[in-house]
Amino acid sequence: EGLTKDVLIRLHPALVSNSLLLFNRELLSTLPENPTVEFVILSNAPSSKSPAIETHEPHGESKHASPSPFFGSDDQPHWLTKLVLLHILGPDTSASFSTRARDDYAPQTSRTHTRAEVISAWARIGELSRVSGDECSWRAIRAALCSRPVARLDKAWRRADPAALAFVENWVAQGETHGAAERQAIPWGGDTGERIKATLERAKVNEDGAAEWAVNKLKEARDEFERFRTSFSLCPRKVDPADEEKGEEMTTLLHQWKELYSTGGGIGSIASQFQQYVLFLFHSLRLGAHRSV
Repeated sequence: EGLTKDVLIRLHPALVSNSLLLFNRELLSTLPENPTVEFVILSNAPSSKSPAIETHEPHGESKHASPSPFFGSDDQPHWLTKLVLLHILGPDTSASFSTRARDDYAPQTSRTHTRAEVISAWARIGELSRVSGDECSWRAIRAALCSRPVARLDKAWRRADPAALAFVENWVAQGETHGAAERQAIPWGGDTGERIKATLERAKVNEDGAAEWAVNKLKEARDEFERFRTSFSLCPRKVDPADEEKGEEMTTLLHQWKELYSTGGGIGSIASQFQQYVLFLFHSLRLGAHRSV
C-alpha cells in the first residue's frame, strides 16, 4: 500500500531523510540553473505543471507531475506537507506499531498513540533534513507539524517523544526566517512566486487612464526574486559518488517519493478520498502558531 504510517514508523529517520535529500537533488538537476521570474511565479500557480519529473501510467500514457518541487504555500501546500498531514490526520488503515518496543512490535489500538508515533517520526526526519541542508523537506514537514490541525492535537503531543518535541519547539522559537542550516543543499521557494506576483500587482498605478508603475514596488519584487535566485543557484547540483551506490531500501524509497510527488502527496483510494478533507482543514485554519510550551 505504499508508505503507510506503519511503514514510516519502522523506517530509520536517517534513511528517510537521506532518500528525500537524494530525490530532491535529482529534481534539482533537471531544473534551469538560472530561474526566470516567470518560472518562479508559475511555480506557485494552481495549474502549474512541473517539467522536473515525468511518470507513466499503467497503459503507457505519460503524466507530468503537477506540484512544483520546491515551492509551497497556504493555498498550494507542498506535496510532502500534504503527505505528513495525511499520515497524522488520516484514517488508520491497519494496526499501528510502536517504535519504542524494538524487540516486540505489539499492536497499539490507541489512535492518539499512533498519532504521537507518526508526529515523532516526522519531527526526527525534519530535523535531520534541516541539519543536512535539505531546506525544502524541512520546511514542508515544518509546515505540516506547525499547522493548526496538528498543533491542537494536545494528547498526541503529550505522548510524543520528548526529543522530537524539542525539535519542533526549537523550529517554532526560531521563527519562519531562522533555523536553516548554514550551507543549503536543497532550496525552498515557499510562497515566493505569490509574493512577487502580489507586489507587481501593487506596483501598477493607473492615473488619468494611463498605466504607470511604482518604482519602489518594482524594486521590492526584484529584490525578492534575486534572493531566491541566489539561494537556488548556490545549491550544488553534482551528485555525490556515494549516492550512486543505492541499496534496495533507498531505491524503493526513491520510487515511492516519485509516485507521491506525481500524485501530490497521496496514493490509493483512501488517500484520495481523505486528502480533500485534510486540505479543507489546512486551508480553513491556515498555518498558525504552535501550541504554547
